[in-house]
This record gives sequence, C-alpha cells and structure tokens, in this order.
Amino acid sequence: MKSRLLIGSLVTSLLLCSGLGALQISNEPTYKGKPVSDWLTQLKSEAAKERVQAAVALGAIEGWKPDRPKAKEVTPALIHALKDKVDEVRAQVALTLAIIGPQAKELVSAALLDALKDKHSEVRLYATEGLGRIGAVTKKVVPGLSEALKDKDARVRSSAARALGEMPLDARAAVPSLIAACNDTNAQVRLRAGEALKRIDPEAAKKAAVP
Repeated sequence: MKSRLLIGSLVTSLLLCSGLGALQISNEPTYKGKPVSDWLTQLKSEAAKERVQAAVALGAIEGWKPDRPKAKEVTPALIHALKDKVDEVRAQVALTLAIIGPQAKELVSAALLDALKDKHSEVRLYATEGLGRIGAVTKKVVPGLSEALKDKDARVRSSAARALGEMPLDARAAVPSLIAACNDTNAQVRLRAGEALKRIDPEAAKKAAVP
C-alpha cells in the first residue's frame, strides 16, 4: 500500500513539474499569437517584409507587455538587424531600439550613435529620438546629437534639438550648436532648439534673444 502511495506521489510530482514547465513556456510574451523567440527567428527571414514585421512585433512586446523579457535578451539581434541592407528594415529596427532603449542603455546608445550616420533619414530620425529617451549614458551622446543638428533633414535636426533638451544637466557642451540652430532655416528646428537652449542654459537663451 505504501509503495502505491509513493508511486502515486511521484507521478503527481512529475505532472506538476511538467505543468509548471508548460506554464513557463506559455508565459513567454507574445504578439499576434507568436512568442518572442519566433519573432527573433523571423528577424532573420530572407523576406524584408517579414523582417519589418518582426521588428514591429519586438517593439510592441517590449513596449506594452508587463511581463516582457529583459531588453538585453533581444537587443543584440536588433542591433545586428540595424545593419540590414533594406532601408525600411533599418528604420523599423531603429524605432524599436528607441522604444526599448531605456532598458538596455549602454548597448542601445552605442548602436543608435552609429545609426546617426545612416544614409536613410528615417533611421537617423529614430536614432535621435532613442538617444533622447536614453539620455547621456556615454560622453559621445551629446557630441553626436550636436552634430545631428546639422543634418540635411530638418526632421532629424528638430529631433536632435529636442533630444538635447531632454538631458539639460548633461548637454551644456551643446549650447553653441543650439544657438546656431536657433537661426536654422526651418521654423520647427528653431523652435526646438530654442526650447532646448532655455532648458539647458537659460542665460545663454536670453543672450541669444530666444523668444
């Protein structure tokens, strides 16, 4: 009788353990019914459209799910995808990195700084946005964003100014560049540069006659 009870107890334990394992698997964050691991695999698909979808999904999972995986677990694959040959893929990956950046600051910051030199303006735009969200985690961030104030795309220049304004305690070295940006040919850039300058160095903003 005791042996039967012991066997029954062992079987129950095994069932509980297997059930727990299944629960852990089912708890992997999903997007449109697919878990993170599947989307990471799709990020390597030969079809550019599927790679874009994967980047979108990883951004959605990281940004929305309370039980999302640690960003550092998906960041290396996204950083690799930031070198994709297709502009649209790189742009979406840059946006996803901007979303998850605050959770893996050092890794993402370095990647987005490199992306500031990308040939596609959308990639550069999302790179500035991401750096603004992350902050000046390295000494290269402020100089990188200051250089982006000279970008040929006004949207990128505007976003760079706004990003610098989001790190007022660290961006004093960008004051000369922001003063110059206050005379930009684009009104939105002038507005963002002025706002950033007032946050970083109010006295300099007054001398520059920022409205």
